[in-house]
Amino acid sequence: MLSSEYLLMLRKFLRLIRRLGVDFRREIKSRNYLKALSAEFIPDGSEAHLLVVKKAIYARVAKVCIETFCFHNRFTRVDVHTDVATYEVVKKCLRNLIKNQRVRVLIDQTEELTWQEQKINLICKISGSRSIFMDADLKWNSSLPVINGLTLFVNEFSLDEHLEFKEFLTSAFTSQQKFGSMKNTSFLAWDGFEISSAQRISLANIYDKIKAESEKNPELSNKLDAIRIAEQLALSIWTERIFPGQIHFLKESDGFRDGSFVESSYFGATGSHF
Repeated sequence: MLSSEYLLMLRKFLRLIRRLGVDFRREIKSRNYLKALSAEFIPDGSEAHLLVVKKAIYARVAKVCIETFCFHNRFTRVDVHTDVATYEVVKKCLRNLIKNQRVRVLIDQTEELTWQEQKINLICKISGSRSIFMDADLKWNSSLPVINGLTLFVNEFSLDEHLEFKEFLTSAFTSQQKFGSMKNTSFLAWDGFEISSAQRISLANIYDKIKAESEKNPELSNKLDAIRIAEQLALSIWTERIFPGQIHFLKESDGFRDGSFVESSYFGATGSHF
């Protein structure tokens, strides 16, 4: 009979082999994408924006998103917004795409803000343009469809029918108002619509109320993971108020790594990536 110590070592060895196999396949795919993208880049003026901050691991996650997006959207430039913690590693991961001008890496994010606040600010900043925002943990298997109107990733569930979210939000906003649906904000396109200063302030106020309620009611907040998804909650409620009946969605439904034209690994929630 094999000893428990030997079995533990064997399991660790097998995990290492599997991880090396995954890394090898990922590197081969990366080289194939880059080979296909080696031709001269002729931009059409469209831009995509990603936020890669706080943790260097997100550079590796974003690499798959950016390479697959560029492969399927040959004329769109990608701007990657970084901070001092991620700038150098992002440049290293994307050096080939930077070289052929498909990607620009900007160090324009400050450490003082949370990544949720930075995401909201970046999304607001690109309003008034045809640019898109996308999370780093996406993978593109086909080209971006035509965007018509304000577009988010996918509609998830009703906040008004979810008892715990309803309790949390009713307390946060001290009223029995309607909150609409939870919207996945892994993708957002304004399609040229520009928001006003007053609308930006109203979004910030909603975000602040969610943060304040999380501090006031930590048990329920932790159960709902409200701090981590604070920007998603804020954008979901705010878009429902500002654009009632005008919101479109990139996907009709979504699942973890579902293999559709664009899929998410939900890295922040699962720790999994492509």
